[in-house]
Amino acid sequence: MKTEQYPETYVAADETAARAQVVHFRLLKTELVLLFGTAAAGSIAWGLVLESKTLPAVATALIFILLIALGVIRYARRYDRLWFRSRAIAESAKVETWRFMMRNRPYSITDETQAERVFLDQLQSLLSGVIPETGFHMAVRPQMGPEITDFMRSVRRQSISERVATYKNERVRDQRDWYGRKAEWNAHREGIWFFLTFGAQVLAAGLAVWIITAPVTVLNPVGVITTLAASGGSWSNARSHRELAESYAMVSRELGILEEKARHISTEDQLASWVEEVEHSISREHTMWVRRRAAS
Repeated sequence: MKTEQYPETYVAADETAARAQVVHFRLLKTELVLLFGTAAAGSIAWGLVLESKTLPAVATALIFILLIALGVIRYARRYDRLWFRSRAIAESAKVETWRFMMRNRPYSITDETQAERVFLDQLQSLLSGVIPETGFHMAVRPQMGPEITDFMRSVRRQSISERVATYKNERVRDQRDWYGRKAEWNAHREGIWFFLTFGAQVLAAGLAVWIITAPVTVLNPVGVITTLAASGGSWSNARSHRELAESYAMVSRELGILEEKARHISTEDQLASWVEEVEHSISREHTMWVRRRAAS
């Protein structure tokens, strides 16, 4: 299902979450690079290279000023919280959208006008708890789409078998493939960062031994390599590669089992029960994701 086929509430929240995520990790990456730069500058015996000690001291001070400024920006703007809150709104809106299209409660009423009114009330309820800052970012959009799209209305008019096929292909299989790809991607990244961090730690230990036995040198890279190892570990933890790989893999397998249950659906009650089972599985993972992020 294409993004523009979802309600405007979902589209706005999804785009806001994506922007906040990018900015959050860019700030974190910049902070780690500056910390590495500080360690690199400190590893050089400037007294043996330059006659003046003023220039290195000024450069180091400027880096620390930038680090402080970044820390203030990250604390004041809290792009991570904006990311979490916007993603929560987007996922909740998506759940309600699929319930609406599948005619699940509370949208199982035959009066389409009343069903649409209930759906809009649900979206309004989602937005009622949004803090002003999140609402401001969600409102910054050049074009505003409808809250109930033509695609959503057309799916509601489908027969049971057609809605089962639509939900199976556009929701269950789509989410199963997404979680599967993300599980593989995170497992691969976790392996890369583990070996890079471990390799840096081993290298730092070896250099420390070498520095003990070596004559006086202009460069002492131990601090640089140690900072690099710590930065790699911090980045991997911030991205939660290991936890996401494990949880995403489990959700992908669970959705694979639920996809097979579509073969046995022939009534509205069976369809409603199946949809709720799928949405509960997806919502449970998202809730756990928010809790992990909030605790990190």
